Amino acid sequence: MVLTLLVLWFIFSNSAQVASVSASRSNTVAQQISEILSPSGEVQLSDKLVRKSAHFTEYAALGICLAATMGAFFFTFQLWPATLLIGAFTAFCDETIQLFTAGRSCQLSDMLLDTCGVAFGIFCVFVGYKIFSALRRAFMN
Repeated sequence: MVLTLLVLWFIFSNSAQVASVSASRSNTVAQQISEILSPSGEVQLSDKLVRKSAHFTEYAALGICLAATMGAFFFTFQLWPATLLIGAFTAFCDETIQLFTAGRSCQLSDMLLDTCGVAFGIFCVFVGYKIFSALRRAFMN
């Protein structure tokens, strides 16, 4: 649960950054990844690709944390619709924060991308749980 709260803090703190700071961070990350992928400078990643990838990744992490938290508290992974709804509501709140942040805007496409990230994270936990259960059964017999 603590990790879930830390991921939420990370997401909301990124949304509270003014546009110039957010753009600068995205550009820096894009340049660093481009240098790793292509030291000669032939490949240049766009900051938009980095921003959208970051949206998906941070919400996938949230989906993993939420699914693990919900599973730990309710002892079932059948709560994926509620978990997805919590993640979608978080995306809505995240984009709403950006309405009140200088130079930022609220985008429906980002909410959808974020919700897809949460769904992917939930799916990863589900698959991991199934694999772990199968391995446990195989070694217990």
